[in-house]
Amino acid sequence: MNGLFCIVFTEEKTVLSITMNAGERDALIKAGWTDEKIGWYSDDAKTVPIWREHNPNALSCNHDYTANKGEHDALIKLGWKDENIGWYALRAK
Repeated sequence: MNGLFCIVFTEEKTVLSITMNAGERDALIKAGWTDEKIGWYSDDAKTVPIWREHNPNALSCNHDYTANKGEHDALIKLGWKDENIGWYALRAK
């Protein structure tokens, strides 16, 4: 598993971002966010997709992450922005 998850926080630690995208991480750090380093790793076998959505109408708590494609599709229909697959998880045993 080599997909690195970087977690960054605002100074007040009221908003966080979880990303595998180094450019997104670096832009947030440049804007003053705190780099919390690697949080976990993505499954290289791409077993279970974790979908990422963004609510453009919310100032905080504006991302959702789900393994449920139906939930993902329903949020997109409600106006959430589709950010596609954020990472992959292992299947529970």
